[in-house]
Amino acid sequence: MGFFDKLLGRKPCPKCGHPVGNVSGGKLCLHCDTYLMKSGDALVPMPADFVGDRPWFASPLPWPDVRAVQEGAVLELSAASALLRMIGTRDEGVRRLDAKWPKTCCFCGMPATRSETIARKITIPRFKGPINVGDQTVTLVAENVPHCGAHSGGLAFGRIMSLANSVAMPYGLLFRSLACRNEFRALNPWNWLLG
Repeated sequence: MGFFDKLLGRKPCPKCGHPVGNVSGGKLCLHCDTYLMKSGDALVPMPADFVGDRPWFASPLPWPDVRAVQEGAVLELSAASALLRMIGTRDEGVRRLDAKWPKTCCFCGMPATRSETIARKITIPRFKGPINVGDQTVTLVAENVPHCGAHSGGLAFGRIMSLANSVAMPYGLLFRSLACRNEFRALNPWNWLLG
């Protein structure tokens, strides 16, 4: 680690040695794909059986254009911008996630006994100069998401806010179970596209 890393309070990742910044609630080291947490003054890998209070443990998506997306309705401040958005936005339909799924519940990490389907409609902005031109709406769908008989809602599409040393908040899959997320990443080693 360099002088500036120490000055900024970064600590080395215990698995790969790369500097990692503020790890208050847990962060993902992108260099080794390991979730870290603080233990005293040191960083340690999160226990593999850790389960979050909401879907939080991240995996990238295989689509390079799904990064800085908009979720939900966009508030238009003028009739002209609303008309421009209406004319310039295309509905690109549905994208189905072609993934291999682990045999563990995305909620608790226990053996899966059933599956769910999740979907989320997003807008992918296309910038050309100072305005968005040609935005696309698309519905992302993940089928056969493993769950046990006691749980549901263990996976979501959403912004990834747990990246260490990254100003980007890309869009991806979020798991409640770290064990399921790690198994999913081993089966689907998609690259992190942050630029």
